[in-house]
Amino acid sequence: MAEETSHDWPKFSEFDGKKLLKELLESTYVGTLATSGRNGIWTATVFFAFDESFNIYFVSHRSTRHITNIVSNNRVAFSAFMPPEKSNGVHIGMQLEGEAMPVKPGDRQKAYIDRERRLNADVTWIPDKDGAAKMEAMGAMFFMIKPSALYYVNSSLFDSQKKLIKLD
Repeated sequence: MAEETSHDWPKFSEFDGKKLLKELLESTYVGTLATSGRNGIWTATVFFAFDESFNIYFVSHRSTRHITNIVSNNRVAFSAFMPPEKSNGVHIGMQLEGEAMPVKPGDRQKAYIDRERRLNADVTWIPDKDGAAKMEAMGAMFFMIKPSALYYVNSSLFDSQKKLIKLD
């Protein structure tokens, strides 16, 4: 994990950081997943949902390059950015490092509730409860990324730097 350097940034509490991260994540449902494994380094665009602990949820087919990478090395990076029309020209985003793992069957209900809280099923590949069994039968897997480091990017607050947000 990269160390944060000292800057003369405005006062910025962890509460503020988490509030701004949630605002950012609510503004979009598309992110970029980066993996590395036996198949080399790879990025994939994924539709995502998140929960209050900033766990990221996504669905992908088990044969995709990013999933085969995760099977051999579950350390991943993920980023999402606020669409320009919602950010008034400010570069606002988040980046995280973490571990990707299949969502356990007993935890899927919570993941679906989090998904239903914010996503419109008409514009995403994340299935609803009824569609999950069909997708799994076709080879889809429901994953969660548990962050180990989370960064907030805001060009109006931090110039081109990013701010480490401490996780509980």
